[in-house]
Amino acid sequence: MKVVAAFALILAACSSRELLTVEDPDIINPGAVNSPAGASALFSGAIGQFSFAIVGDAGGTEGQILVSGSMADELVNSETFPTRLEYELRASSLQNGTLLTVFGRADIEHGLGQIYAARSADEGRTWQPPVLIDSRPIRPEITDETGAHLPDSAFPSTAVAPDGSVYVAIEDNTSARSGTIDLARSRDGGRTWTSAPLPGVSAFAFQPSIAVDSHGTIGVTWYDLRNDRPGDAALSADVWFAQSADRGASWRQAHVAGPTNLRTAPLPAHNYVGEYQGLAALPGRGFAAIFTLAAPQARNGPTDIFFARIGPG
Repeated sequence: MKVVAAFALILAACSSRELLTVEDPDIINPGAVNSPAGASALFSGAIGQFSFAIVGDAGGTEGQILVSGSMADELVNSETFPTRLEYELRASSLQNGTLLTVFGRADIEHGLGQIYAARSADEGRTWQPPVLIDSRPIRPEITDETGAHLPDSAFPSTAVAPDGSVYVAIEDNTSARSGTIDLARSRDGGRTWTSAPLPGVSAFAFQPSIAVDSHGTIGVTWYDLRNDRPGDAALSADVWFAQSADRGASWRQAHVAGPTNLRTAPLPAHNYVGEYQGLAALPGRGFAAIFTLAAPQARNGPTDIFFARIGPG
């Protein structure tokens, strides 16, 4: 099997409404990128093409590009010029067969981070215009007291309830000591949305996961830094769980795991604990949570993956 890597550069003399056929695409053997060096070379080549498309050539030709595809584990869609990035699609199937996708959009030109939902009633052949769920300013990088980068994945997590309601959880942090988990809800299949912060969360919080069980109970897990003490050697995070049996009108909160020292984790640039955690509803009642912990909980490496069964009540 071969992988075809092709970047179509649409120059100013070409129509930006027509596809440009690539007669001689680069052919890459998968074995050639099955190493850190090979993957780095592929990425560097792609970035080189992307750079040309942005700046044009030395003769003053203006370049254009439309890129859509998977780089690493993210789906990124960027338009000319790259002032908007779309990422992190979450697809759900509603009761009537309608498809709903929730995705993030970084509007760099206007400095906004946005979450949208789009619907398809014909199995994905056509899509209705996306509806805005949430919009907020793109904030500067948040660091702790040592200057270390704090997690800021800002990836939405979605779930569909038995009654067809759709829920989206997203983090919103304003400083190293303050933040929230915001919950958005749609009762009409993603056409309109309301949102509110999850009660009882005021510290820096990140990586929420949301699920709804067969009885309509909503469950949310996340990390936060409420127990961290600035100035000590550790960057302490805990895993928390909240549930609501009345569609989000009231919530009960419980501690799941921690504190864990994020400074012992190997990848600060990847949120210390990676980019994805998980929560799923169990048959009947209760939830299953998957999450990452560092020291002192980790035993097989700098970080380990943990499972917790969270019962009702």
